[in-house]
Amino acid sequence: MKKIFSLFLIATMLILAVGCSPDKDSKKTSENVQETKTEALETEAPDSEEEPDSEEIPETEVLDSEVPESEAFEDEQDEAGQVVEVDISYPIDLMYSSGAGAWYADLILNEDGSFEGEYFDFDAGKYYTSKYSGVYYLEKINDYSYTLTFGDFTYLDEPGSVWSEGEIEYEATTSVGFEDSDEFVLYTPDTPVSELDEEFLFWYHGGELGETLGCYALRNPVSESGYFSY
Repeated sequence: MKKIFSLFLIATMLILAVGCSPDKDSKKTSENVQETKTEALETEAPDSEEEPDSEEIPETEVLDSEVPESEAFEDEQDEAGQVVEVDISYPIDLMYSSGAGAWYADLILNEDGSFEGEYFDFDAGKYYTSKYSGVYYLEKINDYSYTLTFGDFTYLDEPGSVWSEGEIEYEATTSVGFEDSDEFVLYTPDTPVSELDEEFLFWYHGGELGETLGCYALRNPVSESGYFSY
């Protein structure tokens, strides 16, 4: 009886041993699967944390490149809109003459940018004359001088034409002082005389000069001739 009980006990223990074995293996298998999933997640993590594609950066560069064009346009607009400040008393009545002989030329500069003039000479019983008009443009050089250019220079009578008024014969001609230059210099009364050439001042007939010019003057830089106001 005791022997039979011992055999029964041994058989029961074997059955229990066989029944527990699969649980342990299953547990190990479950742990292996869990480890595999964890490794897979860790492997995929860097992909999800990668920075966005940098192909969008050129769009920002394109926008930035448009800024200088806008600034250049604004600068161009400002430059085109600049107005020359002119400290001048109008009208300016200028005369060109040698001081000898019967000829002279008169030029009037108006505030609206227009001009008008007249030339007169008498020689050998004939009168030579011309009347002309047009516009002029100023560009400031310094506090007392401006570059002056003429535009639409038009003669009232065609140079070379001849006519008579009673017993007086006239011939239309061109004026003097404008023949050899397209650009002139206009001086204001505050111009220092020391900065003017003596050849140009030869055409001044208004008396003794002080430290400043004291009148308006238009200088032809090619012939050094000039018109002066009196």
